[in-house]
Amino acid sequence: MTIVLLIRALQKFFSEVLANADFLETESGFPRIPKVVRGYLPVKQYEEDVTIDSEDFPVVIIRPADGKTGKDDDGQQISVTLIVGTYSEDFDGYEYSMIILERLIAALETLPGNILDKKYRYVKATWLLQAEQAYPLWMVGSELTFTTGLSSCDVLNSKYQL
Repeated sequence: MTIVLLIRALQKFFSEVLANADFLETESGFPRIPKVVRGYLPVKQYEEDVTIDSEDFPVVIIRPADGKTGKDDDGQQISVTLIVGTYSEDFDGYEYSMIILERLIAALETLPGNILDKKYRYVKATWLLQAEQAYPLWMVGSELTFTTGLSSCDVLNSKYQL
């Protein structure tokens, strides 16, 4: 449950960080607030041609990637995959994805003690901008690493509620 609670805490935190996304103005001059989604994007059913709906973007997807724990460990290490996707018909559209990613990482780095939700210590982020992009979609992926002082045994013996 610690992992699920971390993903939920990140969704809430990132939603708050991006709530004032004045740096992503649309052509009409209004900001488009990125959606923050846990896990995966919902599957769409297409009747005919597969079309890309620009209204689905920008989007931030958060999901668990991998982790490590054990009796000898001081808690758990949890890796989280973060995918930022934007839609732009301009060839510098990747910049919007990078801007969002940088805002999110900077927000994590400014947490007091790098602690999220009083139990998850943010350790580091790595990112990768894919060489091939699915124009007009622009994606950047990141792996965030967190540690928690809770071991798997602590979680099983606790009263964590989802």
